[in-house]
Amino acid sequence: MDFTTPTFAKEPLIKADMIYTVERESESNEGLKLRIGDKFKVLECDGDAILIELLENDNNPYFVSEKLLKEISDYPDEGVIS
Repeated sequence: MDFTTPTFAKEPLIKADMIYTVERESESNEGLKLRIGDKFKVLECDGDAILIELLENDNNPYFVSEKLLKEISDYPDEGVIS
C-alpha cells in the first residue's frame, strides 16, 4: 500500500475543453459586454470569480461572476469543476 500519495487529495479539474454560449446580452460589473452568440471557455475558478477566454476576442482573459454566467449562458448550474 502506498501511503505517500493520499487518494482523497485530488485537485478539482476544470472542463477546459467545454465551450459555452451566451444566450442573453449582458454587461459584467467590470464592463465586459457579452452578446448573444458569444462563446467562451473557462480557464480558472475561484469562488464566484470565473476567469474566461472569450473566443474571437483579442483582449482575453476576463473575470466574470459565476452567477452572471449561469443567468445569461448555457454555463451549467452545478459549475464546471469536476
